[in-house]
Amino acid sequence: MIRVIIRKKIPYYVLAVIAFLVLAMCSPLRMIGMNNEMISVISALIHLPKKVLYESSAQDALDAPLTQWMYTLFPIAVSIPSASYIYEEIKSRIYMYVEIRKGKYRYIYARFIYSAVSAAVTVSVGFAAYALAIYCIFPLNIMSDTEIIGLAPIGVWDFVWYMLKIIMRMSLYAMAMSTFLTFIIYLYPNLYVDISLMYITAHILRDVTMTGNITAPLAILITMAALYGVMWKFRSERI
Repeated sequence: MIRVIIRKKIPYYVLAVIAFLVLAMCSPLRMIGMNNEMISVISALIHLPKKVLYESSAQDALDAPLTQWMYTLFPIAVSIPSASYIYEEIKSRIYMYVEIRKGKYRYIYARFIYSAVSAAVTVSVGFAAYALAIYCIFPLNIMSDTEIIGLAPIGVWDFVWYMLKIIMRMSLYAMAMSTFLTFIIYLYPNLYVDISLMYITAHILRDVTMTGNITAPLAILITMAALYGVMWKFRSERI
């Protein structure tokens, strides 16, 4: 039964990656060749000539998704697959059989790890796909007729390292928010209410996390790790 549920969730993961890509492609990109006007990445690819497009670099395009709305919405998109799995497991009461076989705390922390890893992998795949598309379209260095003071050229490995740093920060944030969503699902299994609470939380945290500050998501992740065991001690017999 559990394998059947997991197989049913594969389309959810595909849709989560697609949703992440759509959000990234709709993010605003600063176009140097248009007096720093902001235009979505997808609009720039469709409407702008190459000469104008090449006056923004691949690194500029990588920075485009680091916006408030992206950090509000992408945690929800990448958390839905694991959240819906946990929700169905609770509603069908399959968790009772898994808990008997694995043990109370091994079960709940297995779900904690699953929720965190699921979100991190979805973000990694989504952003890596976005970065690959950006690398194939945008130049690594700005191609402009005028010299830009203070802009150092970068190589392929600089681009890859920059991409990995963004993935690590976004993955940590996704892990924190996904485990938070799973936690409130265990407390109150209503997906509409739980996702709404997650949206409010992400909206509050977005200004802190989008700047690269990992303190808040790391604190949430550590707090969730502690609260899962406490919560399950009192709730496992009542869900």
